Amino acid sequence: MLDLGDVVPLAEDHIRKAGLGDRIAVRQGDMLRDSLGKNYDLVLVSAICHMFSPEENQRLFQRAYEALAPRGRFVVQDFILDASKTAPRAAALFSLNMLVGTKAGSSYSEPEYAAWLRSAGFSDVKRVQLPGPSGLMIGVRT
Repeated sequence: MLDLGDVVPLAEDHIRKAGLGDRIAVRQGDMLRDSLGKNYDLVLVSAICHMFSPEENQRLFQRAYEALAPRGRFVVQDFILDASKTAPRAAALFSLNMLVGTKAGSSYSEPEYAAWLRSAGFSDVKRVQLPGPSGLMIGVRT
């Protein structure tokens, strides 16, 4: 797991309490700048993309592609808007929160996520609906 310095102690505590300390390594870093590592079967980015600009997300998706082994999967969990960017309602309202609370964040649409995935080189791009306003976007490294 890679996260900012303020978050690492919290994550380590949760991992320890869940009894997963022997299975999850935690290190401090910036996912847009520091090494993500190499040859992963899965890279999961959960509730992150809404904090970044489209350009930052494109860079993150490319970095995730490079960190994966062939046939590895990149999974994004976040609010995913429809093409009109007006639904689901909770995701659209959350986008307003990101407008006020971040430098360039937003909720993004399925077509935007799909375009970023394909531009980074991913194939088999798909959306998976989850209960509630968030969902998954998945791509496979070719």
